[in-house]
Amino acid sequence: MEKSLNELKNKLIIACKILMNEGLVEAQYSLSCRLDKDRMLINDNLSPVLMTRRNILTTSFDEEVRVGNVHPAIYKMRKDVNAIVHAHPTYAIALSTVEEEFKPLHNNGAIFYGKIKVYESHGQVKNKERAEEIARLLGDGRAILQRGHGTVVVGRNLEEAVLGTIYLEEAARIHFIAKLMGTPHPIPVQLSEKISQQVFNERSARKAWDHFVAKAK
Repeated sequence: MEKSLNELKNKLIIACKILMNEGLVEAQYSLSCRLDKDRMLINDNLSPVLMTRRNILTTSFDEEVRVGNVHPAIYKMRKDVNAIVHAHPTYAIALSTVEEEFKPLHNNGAIFYGKIKVYESHGQVKNKERAEEIARLLGDGRAILQRGHGTVVVGRNLEEAVLGTIYLEEAARIHFIAKLMGTPHPIPVQLSEKISQQVFNERSARKAWDHFVAKAK
């Protein structure tokens, strides 16, 4: 158990480095993964550059956490979620501030079609009540855009939550560029559903994860 716990902590550290390397986080962020029905691993309030196994904390869903109040709230409501990333990606934050429904323009963005909600209250999630609001708003979705603040992306595992965060920022950036160039033509909903199954199949997810791990070394 100790070996597998340390391996999971090492994966969280790698995830921190990936998110930083891709420009999605700086000093403030949070990421976690579920350990069992009522516990999680979550980063301490520390820069990803300085993260070590000692700074990956094991907490219950009922304990007060130093960062990431939204994590336990989501785990309690979503039994299918096993990892969560809260980041501050530039283009996704910009997208959160405009009154426009998200529609994917590229393959990786297809996983978010109908799976994104905007949390309209500004500021940090400093209390249990706000955390529970976000968890309820997420519903069965994949991501939350916190207006003018950041993103919350969930996944069945750590790889999916991290890659989802990368793909959401990618989708927001492409959306911005396409709007500058003309009138974007989004991927139709039925095709998006088909593409979504391919984005996170085992082969595609492993290939993408290995790529970003190698880049972060």
